[in-house]
Amino acid sequence: ATQAGCTQIGVLKGRMALRDAVKYYQRQDYKQAAAKYEEALQADPTMGDAYFYLGNSYDNLFKPSRKGEAENDKLLEKAIENYKKGAEQAQTPITKQRSMQFLVAAYGAEKLNDPAQQEPLLRKMIEMDPTDPGNYYYMANVHEQSGNNEEAEKLLIKARDMKPNDAVVYV
Repeated sequence: ATQAGCTQIGVLKGRMALRDAVKYYQRQDYKQAAAKYEEALQADPTMGDAYFYLGNSYDNLFKPSRKGEAENDKLLEKAIENYKKGAEQAQTPITKQRSMQFLVAAYGAEKLNDPAQQEPLLRKMIEMDPTDPGNYYYMANVHEQSGNNEEAEKLLIKARDMKPNDAVVYV
């Protein structure tokens, strides 16, 4: 009975911290939001959707113009770590998908510039939803940045064939 009581207290503390985290996040006070999301997840690590928001709080604190500074780079590392957890543990499919999308962006040209990390994530996203032309578009972008224009073109044609009325593909 004592273990169950401790678990319930942890869940309650986690929910209270999560409520505060959401308020800070909505105000775009990402430093306070991150601290509260950390507190919430420490009290109750089963709140899988919170990992995305924790990652996104760290991501918003990261400044590309200060890339190379240890403290700043650590923020992006924490963002990636939590996006990965969100992609694995989020309760809602949309939060899992957003975690994957933001993880892909973290490996993008503006941040880590590591297309080799992006490609397997995008392949997984395409497997999860082969009908989303956006995933093909992002994959084509990765190939284009890597100089593989033939593969990029194939992917864009596939996206165009899925949604021939979507102007984004033609751009």
